[in-house]
Amino acid sequence: KVNAKDPRYNPLLTNSINPHRIATDRADVLKMFHKSKAKTNAAISFAPKYFQLFFKKGKALPKPMFYECWNEPLIRWKEFRLNGRESELSVVRRLGRICGRLCKSVKAANPGMVIGGPATAYTRPHFRGFDQFKRGVQLFIDQAKSAGCLDFVSQHLYDTGGGVLDGNLDLIETYTARRNKKRQPMKYVVSEMGSYSKKWFNKKKNVASPPRPGRDFLIIAENFKNLMSLLRVHDNVQKVVSFLTLDPTDPRSMKKHRYPWSLIEKVGNKKVRWTPLLRYFQLLRGVSGRFAYSHSSHADIKVHAVTNRRSGYILMQNLHPRKTRRASLRFPYGVGRAVRRVIIRQVWLAARKPGRADRRQEIPRGGKIIWSNKGRKNLPKNIVLRPEAMYVMQVIFKKKLNSKRSIGRFRRYVMRVNTD
Repeated sequence: KVNAKDPRYNPLLTNSINPHRIATDRADVLKMFHKSKAKTNAAISFAPKYFQLFFKKGKALPKPMFYECWNEPLIRWKEFRLNGRESELSVVRRLGRICGRLCKSVKAANPGMVIGGPATAYTRPHFRGFDQFKRGVQLFIDQAKSAGCLDFVSQHLYDTGGGVLDGNLDLIETYTARRNKKRQPMKYVVSEMGSYSKKWFNKKKNVASPPRPGRDFLIIAENFKNLMSLLRVHDNVQKVVSFLTLDPTDPRSMKKHRYPWSLIEKVGNKKVRWTPLLRYFQLLRGVSGRFAYSHSSHADIKVHAVTNRRSGYILMQNLHPRKTRRASLRFPYGVGRAVRRVIIRQVWLAARKPGRADRRQEIPRGGKIIWSNKGRKNLPKNIVLRPEAMYVMQVIFKKKLNSKRSIGRFRRYVMRVNTD
């Protein structure tokens, strides 16, 4: 209980903590109560009081808007069995019902909060004939809603960028729209995303493998891929969190080798410096505005465009891991003399074959991360996109832009499937 006016209060620690963050509980907490009805009821009664009392007005930490029941419980379902014979389906049903009751209890006492789950660790819904989706996300949603409520579906997106994530988003939207009386899909929250391998960090020893440029690039590229897919359904996405850490006191980043997902690393005894992962945020710096219609005629190239009164932004990525693609820009209404300056930011990997150190960490390509941030007076006619390269172009207008046209967008969902 830290008062914001207390002289011992450290503003550096809480400067970036705002009400729009996600509060989540460790899955291990379930072991404290899930086998007992009385303890489960007590936990459900305690949760709303925690948010009421710990985050009172005037305290250092504002109340979070998002509450995710637990962190990645479904992948550990065997740990939450009532006995050795309980099935996966039975465990998921039970956890879904508990989360639904938590949702109802917390919302009743904390208006404005939204509650969701299941924070899936492995998002591959098409595996085993979509069995993973049916036995996991779908069942959890159904049970939570029947037991109380569920405001959003949350997932962790690791190495799923591109077509896999596009299909997953369509599947979740279609299913939740079908089961909703108003035919509206549930909101979607990404509480972690990026790239992950067990070879990069030993959790038991709390030790990281040596940093590799190919690893850093993979993490940046997968974050960008996920973002490009999520922007397609931006009106239904409530929150996106990249799994990149910043805490300068995190002991995982203060050892011989930095934590693989850290934005900072130790230099000497007292200093810290930025890691190459910062390039992800540098690419997106300043991007803001309303979506403008954009389209790519090539399956490997994703594109989005947004604009505000002062600037327009074009975001592109080549999804192919080995082939370089070339693109040209076409503007249906032209740009005339409206452009004052163009700034182009790019990140790509000057790739080479993976060496022994790369192969030990299952990194597909070695090489060097290249960062480019250049300005020019006019728009480029042709754009070279190297494998998995990320590209952000800012077009600065001479005069403030006045919107003369608007476009609408709608999505159709399948309500019934005939298998005759």
